[in-house]
Amino acid sequence: RAFVYDHRLCFAKPLRPFSAPFFGGIRPGSTLALALRLHHRRTQSLRMKNWILLLYIWCPIFAFGQQTAQYSLFALNPFAWNPAYAGLDNSLVATGAYRKQWNGLDGSPTTQHANAHLPVYALRSGIGILVENEMLGAHRETSGILAWNYQMPFGRDGIVSVGFSGGFSQIALDGALIRTPEGVYPDQQPGNHNDPQLTFNNETAGAPVFGGGIFLVKGQNEAGLSVQQITNSRWKFSQNLTLSSRRTMTLSAGRTFSTNRDLTFKPVVLLKTDFVETQVELTLLARLREKLLGGVSIRGYSGNSRDAIVLFGGAKLSDRTTVAYAY
Repeated sequence: RAFVYDHRLCFAKPLRPFSAPFFGGIRPGSTLALALRLHHRRTQSLRMKNWILLLYIWCPIFAFGQQTAQYSLFALNPFAWNPAYAGLDNSLVATGAYRKQWNGLDGSPTTQHANAHLPVYALRSGIGILVENEMLGAHRETSGILAWNYQMPFGRDGIVSVGFSGGFSQIALDGALIRTPEGVYPDQQPGNHNDPQLTFNNETAGAPVFGGGIFLVKGQNEAGLSVQQITNSRWKFSQNLTLSSRRTMTLSAGRTFSTNRDLTFKPVVLLKTDFVETQVELTLLARLREKLLGGVSIRGYSGNSRDAIVLFGGAKLSDRTTVAYAY
C-alpha cells in the first residue's frame, strides 16, 4: 500500500504542433491541475530470492542481482521506469509515494519515492529527477537520479522521445539483522555469523547508476522501451563483499479506445526481463466521464511466473485532484 501526491502545472495552450498522450486526467492545454493518486508497488519475487541468497550463501566475493521495482499502477506513472517520458505530459509533474508491502512481516519492503519532470520546449526536450529510499530486511538503498530526453515529431500526430538517466545509489547492510544457517545468536548477546565476509556493523557502499529509454506516442497508441542498470553497477563493501546489479529491460505498449464520449478503455502490457527471468503484466484501465477510473491487472504468464491479480480504482475528487488505490 502506498500514497502518492502528484502536482502538475500545465500550460494554458499547447506549445507543440503535435499532442502528448492523455495521462492521469490531464490533457495538453489544460490549466493548473493537481492530481492525488494512490500508488501500489510490489517487489518482484526474484528480488526476495536474491536476498535469501545473500543471507544464506557463503562465498569470498558475493554477487547480487539488484532488481528494479514492480509497479502495480505502472500505466499511471511511466516516468518511474522510463526517462524518455519526462515532459510528455506538457506539464510540470511532481509525484511523491509511500509504499509498505506485506504488513505485519518484520523486515518487509518499505519505500519512499519522489519524482518530478517537465518539458523544456526551447530545446525540444524534457528533464526530470527521481529520489527513492527502500528498506528490505537488512538492506537499505537510497538513490538519486537525473533524467533528460530529446523529443521529435513522428508523423502528423505523434512524438518520439529518447532519454537517458544517471545518478548515484548507496546501499547499506545492517549486519546485526543478518542471520546465517551456521551462525550462533544467543539472546541479548552479539552472536557470531561464522562467516568471515559478514560483520555486525552497518556497512555502506555507493555506485553510479545509468539507464536509457525510448517512448513513442502516435494518436491513441503508445509504446516504451527502457533499460535500467546499463553498466551493471557494483557496490563494494569491506570484507570482500560485493553486490552487483543486473541489467533489466522493460517494454510497454498500450492503446486508448473510446466507446463514447463518457467511457474509455486502455489495455496496457508491460514486459520486464533481466535476460534470465521474464515477467509480464496485463492491465485494463477504464475511465468514466473523466471522473472515475478502475481496472484489473494480471501479473504472470505461466505457472512459474504467475504472481498476482491486481484490482484498482479511483475517483476524481475535483478538477485538480484524483485519488486511486490498488490492491
